[in-house]
Amino acid sequence: MPSSGRIHTLDMTRGIAVLGILLLNIFAMGVSYYDYVPFSTPSWGDKLGQLCYYFLLRDRFITLFAMLFGVGLYLQWHSFAGQTHLLKRRLYWLLLFGLLHRIFVWPGDILFNYAICGLILLRYLSQPPQQQLVMALRFIAMGILLCIASSLLLYDLEPVTRESSDFLDSYAAWTGAYSDRLQMQLDLAIADAVLFPLTYMWLLLGLMLLGCYGFRQQWFTQGLSRYRHWLLPASLLMSAIAYPIGQQDNAHLQALAEALLSLAAIPMSIWLIHCIAHSQAQGRFAQRLQAVGKIPLSLYLLQSLLGTWLLRDLVPQLNLTLHWFGYIGIALLGCLLQLWLAPLWLKFFRQGPLEWLWRRLAFGANYQPHN
Repeated sequence: MPSSGRIHTLDMTRGIAVLGILLLNIFAMGVSYYDYVPFSTPSWGDKLGQLCYYFLLRDRFITLFAMLFGVGLYLQWHSFAGQTHLLKRRLYWLLLFGLLHRIFVWPGDILFNYAICGLILLRYLSQPPQQQLVMALRFIAMGILLCIASSLLLYDLEPVTRESSDFLDSYAAWTGAYSDRLQMQLDLAIADAVLFPLTYMWLLLGLMLLGCYGFRQQWFTQGLSRYRHWLLPASLLMSAIAYPIGQQDNAHLQALAEALLSLAAIPMSIWLIHCIAHSQAQGRFAQRLQAVGKIPLSLYLLQSLLGTWLLRDLVPQLNLTLHWFGYIGIALLGCLLQLWLAPLWLKFFRQGPLEWLWRRLAFGANYQPHN
């Protein structure tokens, strides 16, 4: 535990996670019932994009961000000298932010789910590191098994393409009147609140607890001392197994592929943590990533506002014409905007606007945590 100051490698890792999340979310910011919807005749670019999705993107940055959330909660718990009532107040406000975000802006919100898991995680923060690791692995296994079990309730659907009537109807709804979008987002929020404890919650909770364990083992500051050479090959192997399974027109097999991808994301995320900690990057680009990592809440919500405005209101026709790498191009432009905006903001302010509001609502103007 550092005695003072910020952990720059932690900020940098968080910055990469925040930017990487946009590379995944961009596909559903227009027509939010789906991720990327292929054309009836996929181009070579779309086929290559699908490979990138399986091997480099799917669940990678969400997993990394979940582990970082666990680290952040552990650091706050230590800073508040174990005063969990203060952390609960902070998490209740995050839960409200997430609820408002998913109902009024974008239904793919993660803040609500993170707040729920954070409230459960509080009871495990004081455990010894090895006990945290055991519980993390149990939660991850439970989450994967529940996701696979829930897939047995699925039934096969006709493949959705960009030309299909299902997609065109959804496109018309998501780019239509805001009142109609609001109703759909409310419906999705209710469905997720019901299903979340039965499926993804346990995996997310395990990842957060794994992040706590990793921080206490100095993964984020010194890297891993063992098994680091096996992390990336293990991730790529699981992705290679998941890819052909996920290409089948069978809902059960696709759900199995998603479970494998969730597992594949864990060693790749740990490998990335190790690389960042071991490199100790200090250049200008690293400083910009650190700036992004210092105001993640503000930038995460900015991504949703700009992405939904672009793909639902400003140029909704892009949902009909963009190929896979077209969406990625938009996301990369959004990343460049954040890399420029974050250090500029921090030249004049100590916190992001929503970080400041969150702290003020949770603790008031004058509260100072214990060191």
